[in-house]
Amino acid sequence: LSSLLYRDPTLYGGIRARHISILEYFTGSSCPLDFRVDLKQANTELGTYCLQTMITKLRFNICKLETSYRANSEIEDLSERVQKHIPNILQYSCLHWSNHLCSSVDQASKEICEYLDTFLRGERVLYWLEVLSVMGRVPQAISALRKIIKYHRLFEEKIINLAEDALRFVLAFLTPISTSAPHIYLSALPFAPSESSIWKTACKLFSNVMKVSQGRMMKWPKVAAIWKGHTDKIHSIAYSPDGLNVVSGS
Repeated sequence: LSSLLYRDPTLYGGIRARHISILEYFTGSSCPLDFRVDLKQANTELGTYCLQTMITKLRFNICKLETSYRANSEIEDLSERVQKHIPNILQYSCLHWSNHLCSSVDQASKEICEYLDTFLRGERVLYWLEVLSVMGRVPQAISALRKIIKYHRLFEEKIINLAEDALRFVLAFLTPISTSAPHIYLSALPFAPSESSIWKTACKLFSNVMKVSQGRMMKWPKVAAIWKGHTDKIHSIAYSPDGLNVVSGS
């Protein structure tokens, strides 16, 4: 079948079709039922498997880093640790779970919502960020959470609330999360608002993190972030069509 399919080395040997007509055939009505692929069902199943994989395989300090005093970029064997301690199936799940879940046009099942609740409400969302940090893929967390929020009609309201809370956490602490995986717990978590769902769960598990005794936020501020960069008056500003990006000039 090499004339039709090939293994993509960028996807750890995942199988790809050489031409879109092959996909159209296997997903179309002309394909025999025994071989036909129901994309909606396939994405639902893959999304479920991704959640199950993350829930069972994610863990604290997954790459067994010995110190928090070194940035990810300063760990010479980090890529080897990633390959050794984070199986390909877990890497794939951490990167693509939301793509599969949001590719279905149907309301998410109770089972999927329960998996999402377990993943987003508990400590595993921090372990997920840890994996993305050592892989250098933290922006993927923003895309994944925004996708869940965008397709809110597919999920229960509590799932959207958890996704919004996790997104605020990532946006607020993007720099420390991206720079050093241990600092998810050392430099980000202690400053999360005391009423945030991430803190309410994590404080029970990470009781030894630094305590902020004064001036700590209770809730996320309405303004997500204040950007600094221009030193002169801003003369122009434009938004991307999807409203997710903004550019300004001075």
